[in-house]
Amino acid sequence: MLVNARVHSEEFQALLDAAVDAIVVIDANGRILTFNAAAERLFGHREIEVLGKPVNMLMPEPHRSGHDEYLRRYQATGEPRIIGIGREVQACHADGTLFPVALSVGEAHARDGTRFVGIIRDLSAQRAAEQRARSLETRLAHVGRFNLMGEMAAGIAHEINQPLSAIATYAQAGKRVLQRSNPDIAMLTDICAKIDDQARRAGQVIDNLRKFIRKQDVETQSLDV
Repeated sequence: MLVNARVHSEEFQALLDAAVDAIVVIDANGRILTFNAAAERLFGHREIEVLGKPVNMLMPEPHRSGHDEYLRRYQATGEPRIIGIGREVQACHADGTLFPVALSVGEAHARDGTRFVGIIRDLSAQRAAEQRARSLETRLAHVGRFNLMGEMAAGIAHEINQPLSAIATYAQAGKRVLQRSNPDIAMLTDICAKIDDQARRAGQVIDNLRKFIRKQDVETQSLDV
């Protein structure tokens, strides 16, 4: 019987080690019972280093400090927060770096107590690909705005030429007023105000154009929804 049990245990471990995803089994107290080969590769810990240790060593804060309370609350209320529900979380590598993973947790009841089985998939490559795609979309949109500018050139020239023409007209009028023997100061003041308004109008057109073609960097951040 002992031989058969050992053979079955070895076969079970071989099946776990053949799994592509990391598999971590913990007891009701959060202590690691099983840590397959994929988990070793993913987290950078050897199985012998983590067996019997709290599973929160694989988590960053604040989940590391709160994990024991999560377990106690579930065992007391039966209300699942992650058990039976897949979720994307941050995991902690042996060297301290954090990386995104998809975590699903199942519950199993054995004669010697409750077990929780976690299946973990690394999402680093997927998230990096999504980031590259977003950057590419931003670059393409930036190029598209430049192409659109070519089509808008005539309209932009018209929008700028209008205030410039008005400025030239008002300036000529002001020059004629100054050439009089008794210049009308009130009229000159009004002409200067109109020149100022038209200059601001032209400046606003240019400023709007600059904002339109400005390249915007992609910014990402974690958000607690």
